[in-house]
Amino acid sequence: MRRAPEDVQEGWKQALREGRIVCSPVVQFELARGARNAQELEYMAESMSAVDQVHIQRSTVVAALGAIVELAGIAPGFHRSMKFTDALIAATASDDRCLPVLHYDKHFERLARVLSFESRPIAPFGSI
Repeated sequence: MRRAPEDVQEGWKQALREGRIVCSPVVQFELARGARNAQELEYMAESMSAVDQVHIQRSTVVAALGAIVELAGIAPGFHRSMKFTDALIAATASDDRCLPVLHYDKHFERLARVLSFESRPIAPFGSI
């Protein structure tokens, strides 16, 4: 797993301590996919067990697919690199209290054009 700079890590830790981080099951799957071994996967699972969860509704899946369709309408192929998991995460944030999405992924900038959520990069792109 790629490690964020110390200042970014400290910001996450502080937000976790203050209960300002929530997670969806899709984020947990994304994190699990990035684990290099069973030890990292167990650590991730233990860490995430303390984080409040948001639920994915049927409307969330519909919104995620709709977002991809809208992106396709912006320009030919504009939607092709979009991971459905990113669309689900953004749609979940949009569905659930308009939560901001903390990320390091330019796909969320595109998704913020068609879904109602705040895209908040944790660091400037290319810096981590």
